[in-house]
Amino acid sequence: MNRRSSPVLLKQAVAERQRGCQLTAQQMAALQQRVAQVDAASPSVRGGRWLVGLAAGVGALAGVLLAVWLLGLTPPADGRSMLERVADEVAANHLKQRPLEVTSNNLDTLRRYFTALDFQPVQTPPLAPRNGRLLGGRYCSVQGKTAAQFRVATSGGNLRTVYEVRYDPHVHGPVPDMGKGERPINLVARGVNVRLWVDGGVLFAVTGMPQGSAE
Repeated sequence: MNRRSSPVLLKQAVAERQRGCQLTAQQMAALQQRVAQVDAASPSVRGGRWLVGLAAGVGALAGVLLAVWLLGLTPPADGRSMLERVADEVAANHLKQRPLEVTSNNLDTLRRYFTALDFQPVQTPPLAPRNGRLLGGRYCSVQGKTAAQFRVATSGGNLRTVYEVRYDPHVHGPVPDMGKGERPINLVARGVNVRLWVDGGVLFAVTGMPQGSAE
């Protein structure tokens, strides 16, 4: 491979990553400076030094690509875009109403089904009997993280979906933590109201709850 091709391909990758991740101006300036350093410092691949040059070039390229990836995961300052992606995903799953994998109105029974999770599903007010009849659950994902999805039939005849997933701030973004006294946030995605909060390291997302509901 021509030694000049790596910086060219790298610059193209950075440009594509910028379009997809919407890096801030400060992040992009820092990344472009690093790319320029790699370009200027690319060792000459001549004679007996070609192995050293190749190793250094690959190492530098890997380092910059890692920086691109990490910067792409950095949440925006207000966290809105990450929260909106979570809300949009759970609203889409709610509207699809895919078949349940396990049916039961007993949360303990459902817990025994979700053995692939790295946490134990917990009781939350939307799953309480006073707020509706638990129908069952299925596996799903929230931004690539394996999650439990529960379906509840409310007394008014509506269906509510409750999601529980191990919270990862780098994937889900900043979410209100009830353990710190913060209140859940309500977003509307695809015409569906979505309530989001974190408690005990678990991210909860509930669809179909009325705005202003105290549940």
